[in-house]
Amino acid sequence: MTLDQGRSTGLSFRGATEQIQWDDDLVFKVAGKMFLVTSLEPGGGLSFKCEDETTSNLTELPGARTASEEDTEDPGGKCETEI
Repeated sequence: MTLDQGRSTGLSFRGATEQIQWDDDLVFKVAGKMFLVTSLEPGGGLSFKCEDETTSNLTELPGARTASEEDTEDPGGKCETEI
């Protein structure tokens, strides 16, 4: 996914805003709450913050995985889903 596609996805949600955080991440928020993060670096993918049921649905998509499947250093995992 290109950065433009990631921005288009993030801004497609009603009331979404975008800002750069952590030096090179583009963060999308609604009402001040983060729901999507993508890297400004090529090939960063998208990380969605969502409820467990939505995570289950998203991980059925080709190429999708939970952040906890990627992060072996944090046994507690994260609630994002990366695509």
